[in-house]
Amino acid sequence: MPEVIKDLKGNYEVSNNKQKIQILTIFVHTMIIRLMMQNFKFW
Repeated sequence: MPEVIKDLKGNYEVSNNKQKIQILTIFVHTMIIRLMMQNFKFW
């Protein structure tokens, strides 16, 4: 039983890391879009 609980915890940790990566990618894309819009304003 303890091994199964450890495996479930590992799966939960992996899912949480995937969510964090998705949030980071969205944040990076929004920052890039803002920088592009600022560059277009300068043009």
